[in-house]
Amino acid sequence: MLVGFALPVSGSWATPANCRQVARRAEELGYSSLWTFQRLLSPLVGDSPTLAPQYRSVHDPLAVLAYVAGHTTTVRLGVAVVNMPYYPPVVLAKMLTTIDHLSD
Repeated sequence: MLVGFALPVSGSWATPANCRQVARRAEELGYSSLWTFQRLLSPLVGDSPTLAPQYRSVHDPLAVLAYVAGHTTTVRLGVAVVNMPYYPPVVLAKMLTTIDHLSD
């Protein structure tokens, strides 16, 4: 069975140091993949956000994957959610292909 692990991409714990540490440790422990997700919008009810503060601010998933790719060697990288309407398909393909190429 292959098991993946989520990277810290939202909230106050989503720092470069934490992303790096989680990625390296997950790889050391034998996890097969590291995952991010994307959230661009946060729903409101009236004037109040419906999500907890840590889920209202989320790093760009592709930038995080590119960053941890430089700090890992064997773990696979993935994005659980990409908001496709905000990317022209060819641009997203180019970005993902570049990350794949640079991370070997």
